[in-house]
Amino acid sequence: MICLMIVLSVSRFIDPTNWLPGKYLQASMGEHGITELKLLLMMLLNSVLFCCFFMKCFFYLRVFPEFGLLVELIYGIRRKLMPFLLFLFLFVIFFTVVFLILGCNYGEVDMLNDEFYLFIQVF
Repeated sequence: MICLMIVLSVSRFIDPTNWLPGKYLQASMGEHGITELKLLLMMLLNSVLFCCFFMKCFFYLRVFPEFGLLVELIYGIRRKLMPFLLFLFLFVIFFTVVFLILGCNYGEVDMLNDEFYLFIQVF
């Protein structure tokens, strides 16, 4: 797993436009075979791998007495934070849907669709 993280990180530094093209590169996205769905899935995969990488690093840092208590504290906080995050995202999604039904609009944005932009505004 760690080797995969290192390979992905190095490949992003070699040619980052293949991994995260910006708005100005959307015309060239087709020649690399990158669609918006593939880009979204790659960002989700990178986020999961990033979290797994840090969890594995924390697991190895538990050996040192200086970091052992810190690692236990972070794991404890993560366990207690999950119910809060669940309710937070449920409320954010609820109010996003309510604002969509009411027809609220915070302005036009070219890069984002209206639902995602409203979700970000509610968050």
